[in-house]
Amino acid sequence: MTAESVATWQKRLEDTFAVNGLVGGRFIPSIYEAEQLCGNKYAHTFAGHICLSDCFIDFFATTLRMVTYAGSRGHWPKDTAFYPIVIADFTSIFQTFRSTTNLAINGYPLEAFSLQRTLFEQALIYGAVVNGYITFQEAWGLDGLGEVSSVDDKIFEKWRKKRISAEKTAVRKMIGAESGLTEGNQVEIKKLFDLFHQQVHRSFVSVASMATAWNKDGKAPSVIPTFVEQNYAIFMNRHTEIGWMLLRCLPTLFHEAHIAPEKWKSDFSILDQSFRVMVEGLQSINKKIASATIELIDRKFAFAVDRIYKEK
Repeated sequence: MTAESVATWQKRLEDTFAVNGLVGGRFIPSIYEAEQLCGNKYAHTFAGHICLSDCFIDFFATTLRMVTYAGSRGHWPKDTAFYPIVIADFTSIFQTFRSTTNLAINGYPLEAFSLQRTLFEQALIYGAVVNGYITFQEAWGLDGLGEVSSVDDKIFEKWRKKRISAEKTAVRKMIGAESGLTEGNQVEIKKLFDLFHQQVHRSFVSVASMATAWNKDGKAPSVIPTFVEQNYAIFMNRHTEIGWMLLRCLPTLFHEAHIAPEKWKSDFSILDQSFRVMVEGLQSINKKIASATIELIDRKFAFAVDRIYKEK
């Protein structure tokens, strides 16, 4: 398209969809306003949750800044091939984790819940590596591939199958039949896994929430986001559980050439205790997933604050 044709194309859109001089002016202003109202309600109703979330996000970002700065200064762990990939992986995890809070703050907690499935799986797989259930090579589907000069369909399919196999092993040993978790807690975590699946595929949880509200209370589905406390509870509980899992992984980003400072360790302990208090609060009101989370953390993410990065 030429510059002139682009200008014509854009003007036609503006002329068609502008209302009172604002493109998208029929609903977008109302949506913006509703998103802000949801955020205000969320902050007012769940101040304790947001405090813990903000503290952890800041600590997570600080940790990543510390280890990447150390790397840029030449402080890399010796005899390691995957450390830069791990740091990139955790940076991606941080961005996803933060984006879920942005969705929730703007009135879309169940859309945030969709993204939480990825975070949950990433934490499980990294936990499996640290526990020695799978190797770094297996986690990224590189085990046995050898040197690859170019990637064709055959190599890609081999890589894909290896990665999926490693992920299945990680899940089986972290939360499944070979995990050693109590049977009841395995059932609760599987229910959560299934709920993630239902939301990621066709947004079943979102649709069910809107349909139920319409059927029972006469509240028709609306393009304007509304504050639904139950939907926020789904998001917040997962946010806390996953945040705790990720926190337990952070000490392993330090290594022999860059040991975590004592202040960092102290802050880690405060956050760890705070996450436990939050989950134990859910346990006290008989939320079975809370008991499952505590066992998962204590048995599968039992990484001490002075645990450092190792590949062998």
